[in-house]
Amino acid sequence: MSAAFSPDGLRIAWERETQQPGGATVAELWVMDAGGANRRAVVVNATENRSPAWTPDGQALVYASRVTGNWEIFRVDIVTGVTTNLSRHPFADQVFARGNEVVEHVLFV
Repeated sequence: MSAAFSPDGLRIAWERETQQPGGATVAELWVMDAGGANRRAVVVNATENRSPAWTPDGQALVYASRVTGNWEIFRVDIVTGVTTNLSRHPFADQVFARGNEVVEHVLFV
C-alpha cells in the first residue's frame, strides 16, 4: 500500500485495496485530513490505481492505473474529480515517487 502527505501536510492520499469475488484486485485512491477525518474516495473504478503522488499545489494526484487495460499515468483533480491520461501509449508506465515526494514534472523516456 502506498500513501503520501500533501505538500502542506494537511491531507493524506492512500491506496485502499480490496479483493473481488473471483480474486481480482481493486485498488481505489482515497484522501483524508491528516488527523483521519473527512475520508473520501477520489479514484474508484474496477481496476488497480497505484502510487498516488501530490502535485506541488496540492490540488491533484498523479498515479498509475490499469483502467485502460495497460498501466498508464493519470492526473486527478481532487476537488472536481476530472481525470487526465498523461501517458496514453501502449507500453506500461508507473509513477515512481518515494515516500512524501511531490510530483513536479512527468518525464517520458
